[in-house]
Amino acid sequence: MSPPLDSPPRAIPLADPSSSRGARQGTAGPVPRAHPRTSLRTEVVLITDNSEADLARSLPAIREAVRVAHAELLVVDLGSVDGTLAFASRHCPGARGVWLARGDGLSEALTAAAACSEADVLVILRPTVQPTSPDAIRRLVRHLEDHPYASVAAPSLRDHRGAELHTSRPGPGPSAFSRVEWVVSEAIALRRRDLDGLVGLRRVPAHTFEQLELCIRLRCRGREIHYLRSGDWRDVGGRAARRLSAGQRGLSLRAWRLLLAHPAYALRLLGRHRAVVTVSSFLRRAVDIAGALALLVALAPLMLAIMLAIRLDSPGPAIFRQRRLGHRARPFQMFKFRTMTHGSDPALHEEFVREMILNRLQAREGGAIQIFKIHPDPRVTRVGRLLRRTSLDELPQLLNILRGEMTFVGFRPPIPYEVEDYPAWYFRRFDGRPGVTGLWQVSGRNERSYEEMVSLDIEYHNRRTWLFDLLLLARTIGVVLTGRGAY
Repeated sequence: MSPPLDSPPRAIPLADPSSSRGARQGTAGPVPRAHPRTSLRTEVVLITDNSEADLARSLPAIREAVRVAHAELLVVDLGSVDGTLAFASRHCPGARGVWLARGDGLSEALTAAAACSEADVLVILRPTVQPTSPDAIRRLVRHLEDHPYASVAAPSLRDHRGAELHTSRPGPGPSAFSRVEWVVSEAIALRRRDLDGLVGLRRVPAHTFEQLELCIRLRCRGREIHYLRSGDWRDVGGRAARRLSAGQRGLSLRAWRLLLAHPAYALRLLGRHRAVVTVSSFLRRAVDIAGALALLVALAPLMLAIMLAIRLDSPGPAIFRQRRLGHRARPFQMFKFRTMTHGSDPALHEEFVREMILNRLQAREGGAIQIFKIHPDPRVTRVGRLLRRTSLDELPQLLNILRGEMTFVGFRPPIPYEVEDYPAWYFRRFDGRPGVTGLWQVSGRNERSYEEMVSLDIEYHNRRTWLFDLLLLARTIGVVLTGRGAY
């Protein structure tokens, strides 16, 4: 049996296990490696299970891809009884090995790899596949580097005749990569910190169930699973194709029980996304209208008092209108109570935000916090400081909710000049609708960096449920009362 989670296995230099199971030091030294070209450290985890014949076909191409990716190699064997271990020891110089028990599966292999490795990304491979180009592993890692909100990157898999195998659900789109709900584990790149965040997968004999449970747990934590059409791998031994045709396309009874506990995930997996979105959007819109009308009526005296205070404090209109970008980056006029002197020059904030997005802004003295707003801002009025501190300046956005431009919970809509320097993955936040509050607003707000704000917006969109929205609304009340992160 595999070691328990509280006593993780230790990876040792791969040696010939014919006399002892990996106890002796291998004679071959580690392969010299150049400086890595990506910021993510990589370790390739080769999961073997009576795989001597498959290794003979695929190992040369895998080793070359490992070298090009400047990665390390970790062999996790699931109790092989043929010559797999001796073959790996002879042909994997510099690699490390972990020996698990017969009957262990993906769960135990991932747990062992996460416990033994210190890499940022684990590339999980079965010996039944091989990369079609030397940079295939580097391409998977590069994709995760370019998409920080993704947890898993899986390449397309083809049989020996070139036909693409169905290894993801729902079916991927025609683009270079697609967000999917589930991929098989023949070849995937996985962030190790996401594995560390999982309690540990349950040990079950059905590989399909293990893969599905892994993806469900990652998805429930707000992480995305990406399928890359641009990265082709080949099923050299035919075992992957046979495994798929023997039942991978169907789901076991245990898998259906798991899906019943996660109905939102099940609906996505069944491909009923369009109908679900239509019904959910209708219900959310009805709740938005009813809630905004009720709050406008209840808060009308307070809003009138605020408008009067603004007019007495400084000349100019009480309501400030600003062009913002909402759903799918479409512009709209957002309403707020004016907190600055009328006619203030926005150039100071524009330069500040651009510096922050381009990562040239230094942290505040002490190095712990990166402030999102200019603090102190000389343009803010006396009443404006109080309104910002209590977040009351956001109340006019109830009108935007009535107009359908915003919702109660969503991302903070950016000003158009902010997106001019956006990296590509930042635009993922526009998949949702902007909101009066959101995950960023209750997670420190201006104590967070700009990139952290975008990551939280994307995480909210991935985790969005009715219960999660209610939780964020409840936390918003506490944030408003304490004034945390407000400047």
